[in-house]
Amino acid sequence: MRAARLEIERYLDALARSDLGELRRRSTCVVPSESIQGGTILRIEPLRVTTLRAIDSLSAVASARYRAADSVWSRSGEAAADSLFLLSRLLARRTLLYRNALRAVAVSGEGIAVRPDSPIRTIRMRVRLRFGGPLIGVKPVDREHVLRALAVPRGRWIVFSINPREDEPRPEPI
Repeated sequence: MRAARLEIERYLDALARSDLGELRRRSTCVVPSESIQGGTILRIEPLRVTTLRAIDSLSAVASARYRAADSVWSRSGEAAADSLFLLSRLLARRTLLYRNALRAVAVSGEGIAVRPDSPIRTIRMRVRLRFGGPLIGVKPVDREHVLRALAVPRGRWIVFSINPREDEPRPEPI
């Protein structure tokens, strides 16, 4: 857990510096960092262990559910359109979460043979990001986000998701 905390602190520092090279090396998710001035870890949840096979399965199911929901939403009438749009958005976020997790496994295990049943450690943290600058206004704004990272055995921690707390797709097994 200590190694994960250190890597996440380095990731938050790279976000504050808008260091794109370092962000690419430490994450597989896209975060608009131009207004981020810093970040603080608020709470670290217990480590979870999963497998590549489980993430791959979750990704396939989430992708199929998203395609089905998006198809239904696009053909719906006005009465159901809003709720179906919200469902489609939630499923899109979930699909992206798993797709980024699969890429994070590859980045974390670069040069390491990761078998489908290899244990993959995942962690979820609540972080506070400070936004400031000309796009934000005179007074900086702090917003709470949920950050997820993973590491394969002998691999490094890679951030695969960072979402505002209210947009976080929950509950998720990873």
